[in-house]
Amino acid sequence: ILHEKDSPIKYVLYFQDGILHAKPCDPNDSPIRLATTRPDAIERMLGCTPDKCFTYYDQVRTTGTDIKQSTNARALALVDHKTTLDSSLQGIMRMRGLVSGHQNVDYIVTENLKDFEGNFEGLMERLEQNQEKSLATEVFTSSLEALSSAVREELLNRIMHIQSPTDERQE
Repeated sequence: ILHEKDSPIKYVLYFQDGILHAKPCDPNDSPIRLATTRPDAIERMLGCTPDKCFTYYDQVRTTGTDIKQSTNARALALVDHKTTLDSSLQGIMRMRGLVSGHQNVDYIVTENLKDFEGNFEGLMERLEQNQEKSLATEVFTSSLEALSSAVREELLNRIMHIQSPTDERQE
């Protein structure tokens, strides 16, 4: 559909090496390095409005990246068995008009989550469970690191205060 002459999408926006690029849908055209997410600059450089662009966000870019989307845009959110509620919300909230009801999100689930197709509430509960598991793992890992650090400090302190046999004879 992106390569069709009458396709409404003219560019696919994506990040490469941390820099925003636009790939024209014409397979003969080369990507354009945009290096900005400012809507006015993107419109000027591409000569089109956000409704003519499809934006791909990788997981790293779902936090803190704002690229203007069409007011009636539709998003696809990919979800696997490890996706947390927080990471899902970070991704879909790139759609700033979602809250006002003008934009839509469709979830695509991996094979091991097929039971949740058409069950949005169940999927959200699963993502929340994943969030809780992730948080528990983070707390456990952090506690182990703190314990390891405390043990290391105590051992170093003891080592520093060991007297050598020659020190004991001098006393």
